[in-house]
This record gives sequence, structure tokens and C-alpha cells, in this order.
Amino acid sequence: MTRAATITGWLFTIGLISVGISHVYGLNLTAKDETGTIGPLPVTVKCDYVVETGEILFSITMSRERATEPGFTDIAVFRPPTSSSLYDASVTQKFKDRTTLILSGDIYSGSTSVRFDRVECEDEAAYKCIAAYQTASNTPASEEAEMNLLLLAEPLRPIITLSPPTSTGYTEGQQVEFRCQGAVGKPAGDFLWFRYRGNTFTDITSLARLNAPYPSSGTCTSERISQLTLTVSRLDNGMIIRCAANHTTLKTPTGSDKCNSTCQQTDTITVFYTFSDSDPDVSSIPSEGTHTVGDTVTLNCYAVTNPPATYTWQKEGEDNSTSPGDELRLSNIQIEDYGTYTCLATNVVGGVTYNASKSFNINVVATTTSPPTTTATSTQRPSPGSTDAVKPGPPEVLYERPYTTLQCGASVPHEYGVIRNDNTQGMCTSQSTEVLDERPYTTLQHGASVLHEYGVIRNDTTQGTCTSQSKEVLYERPYTTLQRGASVPHEYGIIRNDTTQGTCTSQSTEVLDERPYTTLQHGASVLREYGVIRNDTTQGTCTSQSKDGPIYEDCLTN
Repeated sequence: MTRAATITGWLFTIGLISVGISHVYGLNLTAKDETGTIGPLPVTVKCDYVVETGEILFSITMSRERATEPGFTDIAVFRPPTSSSLYDASVTQKFKDRTTLILSGDIYSGSTSVRFDRVECEDEAAYKCIAAYQTASNTPASEEAEMNLLLLAEPLRPIITLSPPTSTGYTEGQQVEFRCQGAVGKPAGDFLWFRYRGNTFTDITSLARLNAPYPSSGTCTSERISQLTLTVSRLDNGMIIRCAANHTTLKTPTGSDKCNSTCQQTDTITVFYTFSDSDPDVSSIPSEGTHTVGDTVTLNCYAVTNPPATYTWQKEGEDNSTSPGDELRLSNIQIEDYGTYTCLATNVVGGVTYNASKSFNINVVATTTSPPTTTATSTQRPSPGSTDAVKPGPPEVLYERPYTTLQCGASVPHEYGVIRNDNTQGMCTSQSTEVLDERPYTTLQHGASVLHEYGVIRNDTTQGTCTSQSKEVLYERPYTTLQRGASVPHEYGIIRNDTTQGTCTSQSTEVLDERPYTTLQHGASVLREYGVIRNDTTQGTCTSQSKDGPIYEDCLTN
């Protein structure tokens, strides 16, 4: 043989080896690895054969070797010449019931197979086919081919437990542990966590702890435990927590899909919580803070709590009068309905009672008329004692009597407010229903006034000092001096002068009339529709917000 022929032979042999053919002459037997899934999905292990010319195939025996076994054990024999397939005598009936032997082809080429109609863990093994045949030279021979069956297992539905367990709910700020445990398949998968609040969900897997897999008893799969700890808040009231197995055999859970056979979720979780810093919220219908006599005003109180809060309304100064319910309806309101209304909300969480309150101020004014086109007028005052003037009928007098005389610094509740005397030289009044302190107020010059936190302090007489329940002086300056019968809007009300003897003021923001007011005895007062008329000075100064009084003639001088 020449050197060139020898080299050519070597190259041919190397080429055969490189494509996985282990022989140059004789029967060709091949097999390949398979992957199956534990369960009802079939998988087949198969050997393909090709008989060369002049050869005779007698049989192909299939055997297997599990990882726990010392060697291969026969499971079936296939005889192509007689088209027969037989289980080995050592094979159990259970194995026969869930497998099928398949022989296809003829004595020249074909395949022998074992199909697993239901795959179990024990089926994962190394499988080998041994072909017995006779060569073209009438010599007995055999050929082998090996393969592996690798199995996968899908995870099962996990179990979720909550600690501490509850049948009612949890309290805001409480820590709750969610424990997810179950078979995670083969190879071992893991768990994904999702939190559902209303129509939105969030992947919270990063907040969980995942333990190492451990063998599942009686199977070839693994189990795992994942723990999720949350501090629940009011935002979690009504939430659902889901634990979903994640595995290579499954589509990765996204949280938007339905909970299937490899997922578990909690029932709706209740979280009890009390008031936030902004609770309760108080609103009114109409929403304006100032209302007119005869209006209907509805106050509403609402707090976001679980369980829902209970509500009670109380008007400032009326401690013994309360109204239950979240709504307070004031029909046909009157001047005396003005004031501060407080909603007290109560909520019980975990056996502890919580209270929160918020107040709402209601101002009530009488029906107003449009202001006159002329901002100041001059009214002729009839001569004292004259009877020529036609006087309109007087309005209804609700009370008319001198104010109570008090010692300096003393105070006393009155039907329409609190009367105080902080000066031994005169009488002072206030519309408050509660005495805030017992000290003299700021002393003002005659005609001066000052706005305090709780009202206006003014001195309309040289005989004494008038006070209000204020604690802080905001401004202190004399009122504007006006001609008799004139009026002018002021920063804090209307300043009027209906007498040549002094200066009168009103808290109204518009001019109601341009005429003098009712004449009162010194120290007397009368409540009218638009305010209180009183004479606190022998100098002739009277004030009121009324527009229906008789023509003013003169303030008494004694």
C-alpha cells in the first residue's frame, strides 16, 4: 500500500469518528437523550437501527440503570424478524400499565421504543440498547447505544399561612408574616410575591426571604419556604397577598394573570386604623362661613377610620347640649345661632378609644339691603321737644333696662353676653358667653378703639373705658371724626356720627340707613333686628346696626 493510500484511510476513519459512528462496518445503532416532564405527558426513549447487506438482526434488548442502582437491568426485548416485543420478566405490572413497547420498521431498518404514558420519578435513568446480529461473514456480533432520560417536574400549589393568625384583622403598624411553602418542581424553582390593593398590584418579591430547597418526601422534586414580613398600614386595608411558584416549565408569573394551580393567595385582609392628623374633616352646605337669618345650614363631619368613627356635635358655650351623627342641620338660623360648632369623632381600635375634633365657625347676619348711592348725608335734627316730626313706629323691644352695675374688675354673665367693669368710672359690655380673665384691659383715650384677638376695645365716653375679651392689641388709634348724620366705611366696620355730641360706630360692612337712632335712657340698651342700641354716656353717643328705629331726636344729658 502506498503512503498516499495509507493517509487516505486514516482520514476516512477520523471522519467517521467525528460524526459519532463507532464502527466502520456492521449494524448501525443510534440513540439520543430525551427530556420529559413528570406527569401525564408522554415521553419516549428510542433506539434506531440500520442493518448492512449480508447481516442478520436477531434482537434488540433495552435496559436501564437508575442513579441508585449498581448496573443495568433489562426491561424489554424486541425481535424485528418476528415483530414481537416482550417485557422482561423482572418488570412490574405497574410499569407495564403506564408504558407501551413500540417496534417499527423491518429486518433492515427501524426503531425500538419504550413510551412512558405517565412519567414518574423512577423513570429518570440511563437507558441502553444492545443489538444482537450476525455479520456478513456469519460471525455473531453485538452493538450498543446509550441515552439518558432527564425529567422535569412542575411546581405544585403552595400553602400560605399568616402569623399571627386572625379571623378579624390587624391593627395599623402591626407586623404580619406571610409564609409560603410548597413543592417548587425539578429542578428547584422559587416563589414570587404580589400585593393587590384595589385594582393595582405590585411585585414585592424583593421584600421576601427565600430558603434553600430541600427534598420533597417520596418524590424527586424539591420544596422551599419563602417568608414575607410586612408592617401593615391603612393603605393595606382590603389588600390580598399572592405567592406564585416560578419555574422553567411555566410562563413566568406577572401578577396580572389569574391565580392558577401553582399559585395561592390570601383572603382579603382587614386593617383597623384610627385618625390621621387631618381628621376629622368638617364642611358646610352652603360652604360660606357667613349666613343670613332664616337660612338652612348643614354641617358634615367625616373621618377616614376603620371601624368607622362615631360623631357628636357641640356648640361652644353649650356643654350640656350635644347632637349625635355625622350631620348637623341648622334650619331657619337666627342671630343667636352664630358661634363655634365642634365635631367630636370617636374611634375604637384594638380596645383603645381615640378621639379627634375639629371646629367650624358660623357667622349669622340679618338680611342686608343695597348700600345707598350717597356715602354721606346730612340730616336735620328737630329741635328738642319738637312734635312736628313724623316718627315711624318703634321696632319690638326685647329688653330695655340699665346694665348691671359692677365693682371694678368684676364680671357677670348676662342674657346677651358678659357684662364687665374694669374701671371704677364707667360700665363696659361684651358679647361673650364666657369670662376669659379677670384683669383690666387696655385704657384708651376718648373716641379711640383697638381690635383685639377676640373683639374690639373702644372708648366712646370720657366717663369710662369699654373692654372686650381680647388678649393682644392689633391696632390702637382714634376713630375718624364725622359730621352729624354722616357715615364712612372703615377697615373694621362703619363709623357713623348721628349726634353733634360724640362719635358712634357699627360693625357692619355696609351703610344700612342715614338717620339718627332711637333715644335711650343713660345706661339703657335695646336689642333690635340688626344689633344692640345702647347709651353708655351722658354726652349723647348711641350706636346700633338697626335701620328701623324712630327718628333720633337727642341723647339725654342726664
